[in-house]
Amino acid sequence: SASSGRSISVLGSAPKPGDLVFTDRDYTFLTLGDFATRRNLYYVKPPNNDKNSTPSEVMWTLTVPVRATVYLDVWGGEEHTRKGLRAWLPEWSRTDLAGAAFSGHMTWGP
Repeated sequence: SASSGRSISVLGSAPKPGDLVFTDRDYTFLTLGDFATRRNLYYVKPPNNDKNSTPSEVMWTLTVPVRATVYLDVWGGEEHTRKGLRAWLPEWSRTDLAGAAFSGHMTWGP
């Protein structure tokens, strides 16, 4: 659920090129990078406007009834990771997976 009250949804499979990226924008995926070939993948389709949440706010709550690995594809590259990501995700680790790219925003995630 999104603390902002904006629409958020969970897709039961990986999105495909041409699918919408956000619930509140018309951007579409150009590629899913390395996530295109991942099995048993769910996609959390968020509201883009939640990017304005402050680091001290809970943005989303994700309840998963089974053991899961959660990936964050931080679009905007290192610029976005320097905006406080480490402060609220200190125990997360970076992978070498290629991130997604979408229309209206050509920067890949790190």
